This record gives sequence, C-alpha cells and structure tokens, in this order.
Amino acid sequence: MSASSMCICADMPRLPQPCAVFVDEDGVLFSRGQINPHVVAWFKACKREGFGVVIWSSSRGRAHAQRAVRLASMEGMPDAVDATQPN
Repeated sequence: MSASSMCICADMPRLPQPCAVFVDEDGVLFSRGQINPHVVAWFKACKREGFGVVIWSSSRGRAHAQRAVRLASMEGMPDAVDATQPN
C-alpha cells in the first residue's frame, strides 16, 4: 500500500508533493485505548517513500505521543515526536 494510493483528494488540483506528514496520536494513531493498525501501515508506507514523518500530540503532551509510538512498536521510525504543550 502506498501513501499516494490512499489519497482522498484525487479530484483536487495537483499540489506540490509534501515532504513531511504529521500524524496526531490523539484519536488518530491511538484511539479508544488501541493503536490503529491502518494508520501504522500508512505511516510506514510514507516513511518508505521518503517522507519525513512526525508523531504529534495536540492535547496531551510529548510524553503521551512518545507512549503511543512505543505501543505501536514504532520506536526510531518517526523523524520527530512533538507536542503543542511541553511536559
């Protein structure tokens, strides 16, 4: 599965290829107490295709985002793990 094959905006005009993707762990990577395997597969496909990848926590902080990375067995895969609020 390639990242580009999962695009939901095929009807839109072509934009320059992004060089990085950001994945919010709150409700996306980690939802209802479980890792979303579809997001993990997409994330890995983006990484294989050369995208920079960032796991992001918009509400719970960096430690929570790092925990989601560990639970998804994705240590070392993201180029960054970040958050809007420090902890």
